[in-house]
Amino acid sequence: MSPIPTVSNMLGPLSIGTPLASIIYGINCLQLYLYYMKYSQRDGALLKAYVAVLMVADSLHVALLMLIHYHYTVVSFGDKAALESTFWPLLAQVLLGVCGV
Repeated sequence: MSPIPTVSNMLGPLSIGTPLASIIYGINCLQLYLYYMKYSQRDGALLKAYVAVLMVADSLHVALLMLIHYHYTVVSFGDKAALESTFWPLLAQVLLGVCGV
């Protein structure tokens, strides 16, 4: 039997996950900077492009998370029916997550 959906168990994971994903994104930005400044000299163009594509995908992932969080907590504030509907960036974010970003 599934729990009764409430605002806290619907928005709680989003409110915890978005800042954590943002912190990890910041660490990834630092790693990207260090990679290109210090460690990429011996790597080929394909590996450098792969690293850049991963960073773009991670940036898109965090941007979608922020958009989802803003939509459900600010735009749809107090609208419990909005919590039951699916916002399109949520589907795109899940697709990125399935792809392994």
